[in-house]
Amino acid sequence: MLIPDSIRISGRASTLDPGSYSSGLSITNRAAVTLRPGLYNIIGGSFVVNNATIMGDGVTVSLATPGISIDWTDAKIQITAPKSGQYAGMAVIGACNPADHVIDSSTIDITGVVYLIGGAFKWVSSGSPEVASKWTTWIVDGFSWSGDGTINVNFDIDGSDGPYPKALYVIPGPGKPRLIE
Repeated sequence: MLIPDSIRISGRASTLDPGSYSSGLSITNRAAVTLRPGLYNIIGGSFVVNNATIMGDGVTVSLATPGISIDWTDAKIQITAPKSGQYAGMAVIGACNPADHVIDSSTIDITGVVYLIGGAFKWVSSGSPEVASKWTTWIVDGFSWSGDGTINVNFDIDGSDGPYPKALYVIPGPGKPRLIE
């Protein structure tokens, strides 16, 4: 299903269906949006969650064309990747093109892989958000972190019922994170 116009949800609860969003997705002003299971192709615009919550189980979000950026500010992101099928274990994926993404004062609670080759994240943290996800794997071109808060990223693949892609069993291995300059 192609959704031709930008979806803008502000200040209300809503549920979205999988499909292709040709002009972006914007969730703002204390909105609470539930994503039904499936693939969400964002093929234009950006993926904005500002002072709002977005949640979904069995969801893959695809930033399908070059230049689409993520802007999650004062947001709560709760996404669990599909447990089976073509996108099993993949929560957020994107075209292998440069893009600048922002996470600012947000709770990121993703179970799955965030695969955004070419994507660079600026992550500003305040507070110490509670994260329930058992594991998140970030495969991106880089992060810059700032702020006075804590960034929580769990990695307990054995304690999760979500599938961890076996191809990702590489050094440093589960439970041994490393930072790369």
